[in-house]
Amino acid sequence: MTDVSSRLERVMSNESDIKVAVAATSLLHQKANDIRQKCISWRSYHSSQMISDRDFKFITLYEKVTAENRAEFVQQHAMEMAETFLTMLSTVSKDETIQYILCLIDELFLEDRNRVEIFHTYCSKHKETLWKNFFPLLLRNDEFIQNMRLLECQKSTRIWRSNTLF
Repeated sequence: MTDVSSRLERVMSNESDIKVAVAATSLLHQKANDIRQKCISWRSYHSSQMISDRDFKFITLYEKVTAENRAEFVQQHAMEMAETFLTMLSTVSKDETIQYILCLIDELFLEDRNRVEIFHTYCSKHKETLWKNFFPLLLRNDEFIQNMRLLECQKSTRIWRSNTLF
């Protein structure tokens, strides 16, 4: 019982740490909402051959899908979606665009946590790990990208483990 009591005391004494963590998460989500409202010029990426025809067609179509229709769209285009998002994370260099793509991925996971499996399945089919696409983002100088990348990896690992262990 003393072990439980000492843990409880540590948690209670770290209340300020908890408040700081909640505030930081709230700020991250607010910034994510602001980023999601931005309009990325996919046409310029496409015309400068920074993204492929397939990625350009997919991302412009994806942005037109309403939240109400997204589940059906994701189900129909699951592997294409995973490929496009992961390819763009590794080929696009502008921080603002990487932030936007990470927000799209986060939105997918928030709507349905099991969508993480789409990305794991895609990577398994291509004999690569999902982490290969996210770890390089830690090397970027943008704090938002680093934090979003950590959140996505945390969500992906926790969801994947909970779905595969039981």
